[in-house]
Amino acid sequence: MTDKIKVIQAVGPKGPGGAETFFVRLVKAMDKDNRFEVTPLVRPESWVGDELAKVGIKVKTAPFSGIFDFKTKGIFKKLAKENNIDIIQTWMSRASKHAPKIEGVKLMARMGGYYKLKYYQKCDYIAGNTKALLEYFKEEGWPADRSTYLPNFAEEPSDSYSNMSVKEARAHYGLPDDARVVMVAARLHVVKACDTAIKAISQLPEDVHIIFAGIGPDKQMLKDLSKKLGIENRVHFPGWESDISRMAKASDLWLVPSRHETLGNVVLEAFMHQMPCVATKSFGPASLINSGDNGLLVEIDEPDEMAEAIKKVLDDKKLAAKLAAAGRKYADDNFSAEIVLNQYYDFYKKMLAK
Repeated sequence: MTDKIKVIQAVGPKGPGGAETFFVRLVKAMDKDNRFEVTPLVRPESWVGDELAKVGIKVKTAPFSGIFDFKTKGIFKKLAKENNIDIIQTWMSRASKHAPKIEGVKLMARMGGYYKLKYYQKCDYIAGNTKALLEYFKEEGWPADRSTYLPNFAEEPSDSYSNMSVKEARAHYGLPDDARVVMVAARLHVVKACDTAIKAISQLPEDVHIIFAGIGPDKQMLKDLSKKLGIENRVHFPGWESDISRMAKASDLWLVPSRHETLGNVVLEAFMHQMPCVATKSFGPASLINSGDNGLLVEIDEPDEMAEAIKKVLDDKKLAAKLAAAGRKYADDNFSAEIVLNQYYDFYKKMLAK
């Protein structure tokens, strides 16, 4: 092994999502760090591949398909041999079940949820992005000395956050100039509780709008709910937003209404954009937010309490500024790219030394 650690980062899904977003973020960061040599392995014509291509990072592709996929394992082996790979890091079950055991190469999986461990039995190590996941691994019988905590990191806002005016950002989404805007970055799925957010907005003054950055199966149901509550003109669904900083620029408050959130990477996003955050007491947000200090926490599925918290922040600019500043400091102190990349490097070195 040379001082530069050579790693394949492999992910199987074709579309965008939270894990895919952090995959892109981590690969980009490792590509700039001379301690790593990273080879991304993704599906053809995937969202992650397109995002990495935008910054000039070349990807390798594999089918990552069903039980009759006889190509993907061979592609892993070929890449490992040609690039003298030290580590294969897989993301989620699709990539993990296709990754082969290769002599002299460590195989690890990065997990951001409570997935079934049957797909990960080949792995030498598992990394969880929350400390609670380490307890889950232990409860499921995974050896404690073969797991570790590797958190996500939050990214600095894109150039659009500083270069675009609020008016320009709102015009992009068709939002009124004088509106007070609440944003939600989440998949439109029952677990993300976008319905609770809409019910909360229906209790607030008519100048309060909500905008959802995301796609998913609940979109029509959420549109129907908005219409039923008579606020369809205040609820906006622009779809998936690759440049979340543009939406942040257009908004006054970042809302995380989830029924379940393992980490709450969107909370870290809010912190890095120095925006006040209101979130439910789902596990991830509750582990990141000290309510009243760097954000506000509300009970899950309580639209009345959520509406009250949103109103409190929107009506009190001093409170909003205080929460936003404390959130940014917390992210800088605990979840910067530099801190997390150091943790990855140290763990990789430890893994390879065994």
